[in-house]
Amino acid sequence: MANRSYIYLKNGKDVRILTEGVYTIPYFWQLFWDEKDVRMPNILWKKFNILLPIEKFQKKATQNRSFLEKNAPQTLQLYDDFVRYILANVKAGDMLGFDVLEVADMDGLTTASRKLIKNIRAIQENQPQELDFSLTEKNVIWSAMGFPDYYASKLLPEDNILDSVAYQDELKKMQGPKDTQEQDQEEKQAQGQEENQEQEQYQEDEQAQGQENKQAPRKEDEQVLDETGAESKDDEYHIPLRFWFLLVLVIIWIYRLFLANK
Repeated sequence: MANRSYIYLKNGKDVRILTEGVYTIPYFWQLFWDEKDVRMPNILWKKFNILLPIEKFQKKATQNRSFLEKNAPQTLQLYDDFVRYILANVKAGDMLGFDVLEVADMDGLTTASRKLIKNIRAIQENQPQELDFSLTEKNVIWSAMGFPDYYASKLLPEDNILDSVAYQDELKKMQGPKDTQEQDQEEKQAQGQEENQEQEQYQEDEQAQGQENKQAPRKEDEQVLDETGAESKDDEYHIPLRFWFLLVLVIIWIYRLFLANK
């Protein structure tokens, strides 16, 4: 099972998950923190569950937007939509929470804390080269925001991030290679079907030609039989005529012989 991280809205026991990271702590989230939020031993006591007042979140989100504007402007539209998505679903008494324990535990909690502090300082000092993540990662949903697919559609309908144009654009980029593979597969299948059809047509033509070749001698034989049959029929009519002709001659000869004897 994948190690996951979560960003959520919490109000007492009510928890509404916004998005989730898979094997990562998305870097949009890290723009909302300061160093004390991820320092040891405070983070150990909280088990890497960070809770922020909504006012602090709004302040940090606005303050650190300039960092993206300078270093990753291609992510700004998605970032703005993500912040708006969070605020649209805030209720009275909510706090913004982050559960990153599973992912932090992959490196060890102390190491994870140091990496996050380093990232926060790099953001504050505008030193993108010091970051522990890449701002040029093509899969921005995975690396920066987290996946909202299941939760956004069912639990958080307000200003749904799934309807964001920026989100849909990034989703298409992420799914692009898969679509290309499917298209290639469809083209191969179509080509295979076409080849099969051509092969079947060729076989049908061969069979038809073979049948014609077999039928040709039969037609010739039938023609010979027809001609022979016609001759046979003629013979049937000619033989009786000859017989009657000979019979007449015999009768005449007998008659003459009879007269001669008289």
